[in-house]
Amino acid sequence: MRPSTKPSAKTANQRADLWGRIGKPKSNAGNRDIPLAPMAVNVLRAWKAECPASSLGLVFPDANSDVRKHYEIIESFFEPLQRANAMTVERAEGADG
Repeated sequence: MRPSTKPSAKTANQRADLWGRIGKPKSNAGNRDIPLAPMAVNVLRAWKAECPASSLGLVFPDANSDVRKHYEIIESFFEPLQRANAMTVERAEGADG
């Protein structure tokens, strides 16, 4: 695999709903090209070779090779990333809003 040195883009033309069903985006704005830096292209190519097999062809499947649930993404990736980069404010247990 040759590393990429130029920007690229991936087309987003599908979405997964709350129940994990894959389908068309809800609006035309959902069909879009997402620009990727060369480093991102290289990391995604490397991940593709290691990625767990998925009958749906998912890039980031869950442990059962299915669509990840929204809360799994938030709890497993987004919140730890924010905490690691001091981007959160800890709240008291039971605090609202």
